[in-house]
Amino acid sequence: RFHNFLQSVGHHHITFHPHHHSLSLMSSQQTVLCQMGISNMADAVSIFSKKTHDGRLPLVLIPQNRSILSLFMKIPDGVHVVMHKFGKFVPNVTPGLKVLPPWFRVAYLVSKQSNAYNSPIAHCPTSDNVETQVDLTLVFRIQDARKFVEHLGALKFDELLKAAIEESTRSLVRSTSHDKVYELRGSRASTFLEELNSKFNDKFGVVFTDATITNVLLPGELATTLQTETTFDSKQKEETKSHQFQLKVLNDKADLAMKTLKAQNDRLAQNEIARKERALIQKEQQEIEAQRQKQLAIIKAEEDAATRKYKAETEFNNAKLQGEKEASEIILRAEGESQATKIQADEYSETQQTRSKAEAKAAESKARALLIEAEAEKAAAAHLKSRREFELQMKRLDVLKKMARSGRVIISGQEGDKFIQALTSSMYEETIA
Repeated sequence: RFHNFLQSVGHHHITFHPHHHSLSLMSSQQTVLCQMGISNMADAVSIFSKKTHDGRLPLVLIPQNRSILSLFMKIPDGVHVVMHKFGKFVPNVTPGLKVLPPWFRVAYLVSKQSNAYNSPIAHCPTSDNVETQVDLTLVFRIQDARKFVEHLGALKFDELLKAAIEESTRSLVRSTSHDKVYELRGSRASTFLEELNSKFNDKFGVVFTDATITNVLLPGELATTLQTETTFDSKQKEETKSHQFQLKVLNDKADLAMKTLKAQNDRLAQNEIARKERALIQKEQQEIEAQRQKQLAIIKAEEDAATRKYKAETEFNNAKLQGEKEASEIILRAEGESQATKIQADEYSETQQTRSKAEAKAAESKARALLIEAEAEKAAAAHLKSRREFELQMKRLDVLKKMARSGRVIISGQEGDKFIQALTSSMYEETIA
């Protein structure tokens, strides 16, 4: 409808003047920066933290002059301190109680805080020549207090900042059409920051950290028209989305039905394939079982044959071992008896030999005794000679008799030779006699 309204006036540019179409009330008030005096420097932080009763924002405080008798000075913390000595700047002033002569004085106290600066700009024409009102909020802080108070000051800074904001805002709105101007709300104007920092940072020691367009207002009738058009567009979009949603629901239902039917057919086909596969698997299992039973029968038959063969071989080996055992026992028994007989014969022979040796030695000893006795008797008396020879002969015969009774007698050595010679010589003499 708004486009039809433009066409009805011949596509001419339309300018809405304040006295014809009123703008809505501003959403924010213009911030005013100021500097003011202070009697007690300890109150500086609290003064910088709030606006004055008439809505001004203090940036610079000017303390009272010191007494010429004052030697102590308490430097406040949390603020920039600009100190002079005979009117010249004193750098590196630290907070705390100081002992300083009266020609040292604090010329300025400058805020260290980040400050919000609100600036509503009215009658900003858009690219299609529709006047708007734009509210801009800036956040800044003073970084170099000396540059700020010596080259700029709070009042001059307020004037320059307001002019710079108005120029940049009008330039931004002028490049935007009225139907797009609402899109500026809530946006962070980065171009503002770059422009403002380039103007105020290096020269005056002020740093801008944020710039946001908080509100954009159009003339009442045009705002209503745009709101109506927006509402209509929103309803149309809503109807379109509703139609698309319903169409999507129908398509989804149709797709779901098709997918369900396809899934059923796929499931039936899968079941048939699975049934065939189960039948093939069952057949293969039966064939495998038959082969297994056949192999088991073959293995069992081979095991039975091997068992019978092993049993026969075992019995044969047992019989063979038993025969060999019996033969060995007979041989061992015969050998044992032979060895026993031999051992008995050897023992008996050794016994007889030992006895014969003992008897021979006894006989020899007795013969020697007799010889000694005979020699003694011979020496003693010659008339006993014949008697002694007879007794000696009898004893020899007695020895021979005993030897004949004892069986085989082994006589060896020199003594044996003497013994045999004695016996033979005696027997020889008897034979001659």
